[in-house]
Amino acid sequence: MIIVEQLLLGISALYVSARTIHSDVDLQQIKICYLNLGCVLLVVLYSGLSSPTFNDSFKHCMRLNLKGSLYIWMVPFLQLTNSILSNDDLYGIEAALGQTQVISILFLFCHIDFIGRFPNLSCSVLLTAIVSFVVSFLIGEMRIQQQLLLLFLSALFGVKVLKIVQLFPKTFSFGEGVMVCQISTSAFFRFICLWIFPKKYDTQASLTEHRLHLFEYVILILSTVVLLPMMTSILVGKTQLRHLLGFVFYTMAGLSALVMLSVLVYYGQLWTLITALAHTNTQVFLLLYWAGLSLTAVLLVLVYNKKHWQVTTVDRKYFHMISVMIFVPGLIYDPEFTKLASVLAFLIFILVEFVRYSQLPPFGSQLDSALQIFLDKQDAGCLVLTHIYLLLGCSLPLWFALPAQLSEGDMTLLSGITSLGIGDSFASIVGSRFGKAQYPGSKKTVEGTVAAWLSMTLFSYMLYLPAVNEAAVLSCKLLMVAILESCTQHIDNLVLPLYTYIVLLVV
Repeated sequence: MIIVEQLLLGISALYVSARTIHSDVDLQQIKICYLNLGCVLLVVLYSGLSSPTFNDSFKHCMRLNLKGSLYIWMVPFLQLTNSILSNDDLYGIEAALGQTQVISILFLFCHIDFIGRFPNLSCSVLLTAIVSFVVSFLIGEMRIQQQLLLLFLSALFGVKVLKIVQLFPKTFSFGEGVMVCQISTSAFFRFICLWIFPKKYDTQASLTEHRLHLFEYVILILSTVVLLPMMTSILVGKTQLRHLLGFVFYTMAGLSALVMLSVLVYYGQLWTLITALAHTNTQVFLLLYWAGLSLTAVLLVLVYNKKHWQVTTVDRKYFHMISVMIFVPGLIYDPEFTKLASVLAFLIFILVEFVRYSQLPPFGSQLDSALQIFLDKQDAGCLVLTHIYLLLGCSLPLWFALPAQLSEGDMTLLSGITSLGIGDSFASIVGSRFGKAQYPGSKKTVEGTVAAWLSMTLFSYMLYLPAVNEAAVLSCKLLMVAILESCTQHIDNLVLPLYTYIVLLVV
């Protein structure tokens, strides 16, 4: 099945990368497109010529001893397509950052293969810095502050990708860790641009644009509140300091909230933010609807714990169904508002996991015991991430989408819901109950794959009613997604939505 996965991803990567090269884009974008195609060729060649696994010395720190090298092109490719579709300098810098990451990871893979260990921190930072300089030189037409920003973020990525697998053993495969670092670096880049290039985000006077602008600053502050104590706990790592860490965390959260409210009041933006939250009856209804479904999910967790029921893979798919019920109405009626709400929900999930991981009083131990019965083999590490990956997978198409795609209600916005909420759920339910023909070396079945394909196809047809020729193409695209679901050994909540988004966007 690894061979099937590599063939599918390799062919897809080469095809979609070649499709991005157009004659109607500017010279800088043409250079990035050809650089992307070259990077993808290198990734495919490396994946085909080298072993798909590392040596046994890395088993102690990885969830799976798989490289996952064919997944490292996905996030940079989405950054590239945004650069082409938007024709914005900021997306161009982000696209260059993505290509820098791919080249750096390839060098890192080669170092591990030949030397047999991770490079030291200074070597990793120096490598990514050199690669970013070469990329900026090849692309050209970048101002000095843009080159410095690219250099800084590339060095930061080099630090993160080296440490994430070592700091959280058995939590990630190496490919999953790289993808998480790519996504977080992209988010950090956009937050930095709020401060360096503020005019880029505040050129329109519409309420939607103003609401996006306000929420981005709020999310930036909340991200700092969540992530800074988390990094502190990782560095400290002493259980006897847990109560002190809890005091520091709650104090920082309170002070940050106070500062945020003071700034909003001082600039007269507090009431604007409140009205942006509930500007129309649709938004009020969505907030109440989401609150009700969230309460239902919490009650399910409590009931399973109280009854001591054994949780199966099929039971976990109930939460996939809840995600469908949450996202579909929001994406149909107000995609922009759903995007903002999904980012805030993601930060809440990160906060809850931080409290559980650090065992912070008063809820840390209760959260840990409540989630124990829902763990599976993918949660063998110190972090519990499958539910966060589910929310992340459903939200990523929204986060990468351009404003035009959000306003038009583009079909790609439902990539996460289609692949995870529908396809993955039906594959698991049908495969576990009726599956007979298993794939070699896997518990997944042909019946589950067929169910995933048919369910995703019918779901897409019902929502968008495509023409006959478009329906046939769409069905072929979703068949590719179903095949990847059946053969991937990485966390499907993370890789399937990105692949589905790319296939629907380009193929």
